[in-house]
Amino acid sequence: MPNDSTQPLAPDTSESQLGGIDAALNDRELIIVSNRGPVTFSRQDDGTFSARKGSGGVVTAVTAVAREHQPIWIAAAMTEGDRGRAEVARGQGEGLIDFGKPPEFRLRFVVTEPDRYHKYYNVISNPLLWFLQHYLWDTPRSPDITHEIWDAWNEGYVAVNRLFAAEVLAACAECAGEPIVMLQDYHLYLTAGLIRQQKPDAILQHFVHIPWPDPDYWRLLPLAMRQQICEGMLGNDIVGFQTREHARSFMYTCEAYAPGAEIDYATSRVTWQGRQTEVRVYPISIDTASVRRTAYGKEARAHDRYLPNYWNEFTVLRVDRAEPSKNIVRGFQAFDRFLEAHKEFQGRVNFVAITVPSRMDVLEYQDYLDDVSAVVGRINAKYANVETGWQPIHLIMGENYPRALAAMKWYDVLLVNSII
Repeated sequence: MPNDSTQPLAPDTSESQLGGIDAALNDRELIIVSNRGPVTFSRQDDGTFSARKGSGGVVTAVTAVAREHQPIWIAAAMTEGDRGRAEVARGQGEGLIDFGKPPEFRLRFVVTEPDRYHKYYNVISNPLLWFLQHYLWDTPRSPDITHEIWDAWNEGYVAVNRLFAAEVLAACAECAGEPIVMLQDYHLYLTAGLIRQQKPDAILQHFVHIPWPDPDYWRLLPLAMRQQICEGMLGNDIVGFQTREHARSFMYTCEAYAPGAEIDYATSRVTWQGRQTEVRVYPISIDTASVRRTAYGKEARAHDRYLPNYWNEFTVLRVDRAEPSKNIVRGFQAFDRFLEAHKEFQGRVNFVAITVPSRMDVLEYQDYLDDVSAVVGRINAKYANVETGWQPIHLIMGENYPRALAAMKWYDVLLVNSII
């Protein structure tokens, strides 16, 4: 590892660089590749399909970049509606599914068998990789890499990454010039390497939206998995991260587990098998104009009629997906200790928690949601005032983005206490 004299990694957010990106995209097609697509399809009673825009973190972050460039977007068919729409597109010779008028993007689905997708997504991506990259495993006991995990790796994660690579290659073949391919997040760590094997001149970038842990923590995975992940990522021209610490950890991990990799920490560059991969830092912002429009739009204003019923003289607010890295249980426990230590606030302060159930096919997420509900019930039972009707915590469940933004216009304390 480098000593303290190593030059720090700086975020690449200069106006000149952003202008360069726009110029590059004006000359080339853009292909975005992510597990979750920008829309979800549902089949209606009359056999037609309706489409609802997605609200996942990756989709929200990438949509702002994509809006001006009408990209090809390759994503997994996650629902029966997605699979049905993909089948109709194939039957009609519709290579790309246009969305919006004029089209905002052109969609291409990766269709897998449900069991294979389950192994790829619900066993390997979540929880194995997600928990590892957020330091969430109980390391003396888990994860336990069983025969079933190996099967999910080979028949799920590796196989689905191959399918994504095949769709990207097919989309590249239909582009007039060499497109820029932007791969997204932890579901697709092998895809770039698989594309590079078939198309050595491909222009590939992978952005990792979540933390990248130190190489020692990656030892929770078998060496073969670690090595495949590093070598797959080194198929990219650029690998991007949210923070310089995560970028450094990636380079340390490649040094540890990619045989023959040479790391230049001063220039943030990894050389492997005669190719160079740039390691960069791109902190993602939100689309402020879009957020403001939604927060003060008609849908959000409709929630203004009843949300004040949850406020009090003082209001604490949190808005999270209900998953372990958000540290929701500890936040409630801290509020419990606050009420215990400052009895003068009992009856005067409300904690409003807007939570979105997440990945409910994964047992660990089901258990965590149960833990959240249990701690809320215990604290409310401890402090609730029957005479006045006051209870300290109000838990609002469900995915409703305009409601969340409406609530975030009114609070005294906004609690954000993610683990990492």
